[in-house]
Amino acid sequence: MSVKHSLCLLVPFAIACGGTSSPQAPDGALVDAAAQDGTTDASLVDAPAAVPVTLAMNEPRPTAIATFAGTVYWTTDPAANQGQVRKIAPGGLPEQLVSTLQDRPSTIAAGTGFLEPNVWWGTAALLGQVKQIAATGAPPTSIYNVNDLVYTLVLDGDSIFYGTRSALYRKGLANSVSPTLMVGGFGNGVTAVDADATGVVFAARKLDGTWLVDSIERTGTDPTFLSSTTESVAGIAIASGYVFWLEPHAIKRVARTGGINTTVTTFPLLESPAAIVADQSQLFVAVNQGVINPSGATGRILRIDAVTGVVTELASAQAEPVAIAVDATHVYWANAGIGANHGEIVKLAR
Repeated sequence: MSVKHSLCLLVPFAIACGGTSSPQAPDGALVDAAAQDGTTDASLVDAPAAVPVTLAMNEPRPTAIATFAGTVYWTTDPAANQGQVRKIAPGGLPEQLVSTLQDRPSTIAAGTGFLEPNVWWGTAALLGQVKQIAATGAPPTSIYNVNDLVYTLVLDGDSIFYGTRSALYRKGLANSVSPTLMVGGFGNGVTAVDADATGVVFAARKLDGTWLVDSIERTGTDPTFLSSTTESVAGIAIASGYVFWLEPHAIKRVARTGGINTTVTTFPLLESPAAIVADQSQLFVAVNQGVINPSGATGRILRIDAVTGVVTELASAQAEPVAIAVDATHVYWANAGIGANHGEIVKLAR
């Protein structure tokens, strides 16, 4: 399952605050009649009756989240070398520690490993690493020294794909397999990645400060250009033959094979989509204020139909959601919280 996270707490990218327009479906039609008054409110469909359930409280600055076989994993990053990897198994408490003394854990994935289920995470420290541990929390553990900030990581099939400040890499699941450089030469960030059987899509900041969205075969041949933007890109996902990505105040999409990009929906000045994950034809998006010290618990969790662009608000009044994951029954997210040590891990029936 692809899992995405927010970089808003890792990299101080500038956010453009230009005018916005009415939310639109990818074909240019309005998503819902409720938006025809010209507002940019992205909650266009009444929410279902499900109520969010808090799995963990008082978390010190959670940064990324993943789920596998009913267990939820997340990273925290309160200070340098003080980060942790934690988990909650099916059935809830107790919360368990997987790994401690991590230096800026920034991204996480969980799934079927080479010989057993594993958890992988990357660290956004100057001498960053990709780490691997059995999902049970027991040895063996392996570490690959990337020697660069690791911004994003996704597990798909037989490979882990991860992005650093300058390049995109692929690594097989066996401990003995060394990473392979897929494409490099970027300026401060391969910030988002997703993968499927066709290949890998990623967003990266170029040396001139602009951003691109590209596709590349899993074997690492020359990338195929999909789109470019002057806005920072915080997340990317593949669904229903399209590639979706997050800009500071909009969600964009383009056909998986390329073409003209369109706007799925837009957000007002005080909202910013922070993380996105796809599951078949459904997208799930965490939206927050995009600042370190939010003025209140105004974050939202959205579900978007990848084909029609219809947006459904699943949860509101969330304290700065920064990461999101999904399985067959639930959507999970990490709230950074308002103030230190007030982070939360939350789940909601889909």
